[in-house]
Amino acid sequence: MKFSFFLFFIFYLNFYPCFSQSDDLYVLYEKTGLNGSKNTEHLFVRDSAAIYVKDPIYKENNEDNKRFQKDDGSITVEIREKITQVGLLKYYINRNSSVVSLETTDNHLVIDSLPSFNWRFFPNEDKMIDGHLCGKAEVKFRGTKLHAYYAKDIPVSLGPWKFRGLPGLILQIYTVDGELFAWQAKKIKTNIFKELDFSPSDKLIKITLEERQKQSDRERKERDKRSRSKLPSGVTQTSYTLNRIDIEKIYEWEQENENN
Repeated sequence: MKFSFFLFFIFYLNFYPCFSQSDDLYVLYEKTGLNGSKNTEHLFVRDSAAIYVKDPIYKENNEDNKRFQKDDGSITVEIREKITQVGLLKYYINRNSSVVSLETTDNHLVIDSLPSFNWRFFPNEDKMIDGHLCGKAEVKFRGTKLHAYYAKDIPVSLGPWKFRGLPGLILQIYTVDGELFAWQAKKIKTNIFKELDFSPSDKLIKITLEERQKQSDRERKERDKRSRSKLPSGVTQTSYTLNRIDIEKIYEWEQENENN
C-alpha cells in the first residue's frame, strides 16, 4: 500500500509539478483569435516581475489563390500574400502595480495603466483542467465580457496577456460575446529559465497607451480624408466610424468623455 502511494506521488510530481512562491514560473498559452487563427504566447514570472511574449505570427497562402481586401473602404484590390512575419511583442508586468508596458517593434514602450478587474465568482462551477482544480470567474474588460478558470493550487495572480487579479493562475479564459478570443494553458513549468531580462531597455521611447491610441485614431482619420479627396468628381464617400473588433473595444478615457 505504501509502495503504491509512493508511485502515485512520483507520478504526480512528474506531471503536475508543485509550485511555491519562490519558484520561477513558465506558462505556454495557445491563443485562438479572429477567424480561428492560432498562435502561442508565453508567460515568465519571477518574484514581483513578469514578462509576457507573443510569438511572431506567420501568414501563408498559395500564390495561385486570390485574396481580395478592402483598401480604404471603397476600392477592392487583389492581394497575394507570401510568408511574412508579424513582429514579436513583449509585455513587461509589475505584479505590485496595475501597469503593463508593451515593447513595440518600432522601439516604443507603451505604458498601459490597467483598470480594475472586478471579477464575479461562481463558487459552484469549479472544474478540473489538466489535474488542477479551477474556480470560475467572470469580468468585463474594456467593453468585452470574459469567463476565466484559475488554478486554486497555483497562487499567482496572473494569466495570459493583460489578465490578472484572480487568486490563482488563469489556465483558461475566453470571450462570451462578440468575436471569439480564447487562451488555454498548454504547458506549465517551474525553474526552467535562467538569464532573462525582466526590465525594458532605457533606450525605448515611452508613450502612454492613451497617447498611442489617440495618435492611431488621428492617422486613421487622415487616411480617410485623403481617400475621399482622391475620389472622381461627382463621387462621394460617406465617412465612417471604426468599430473595434478586438477585445479592447472602449478605453477608460473614452468612457469618461461619454459620461461628461
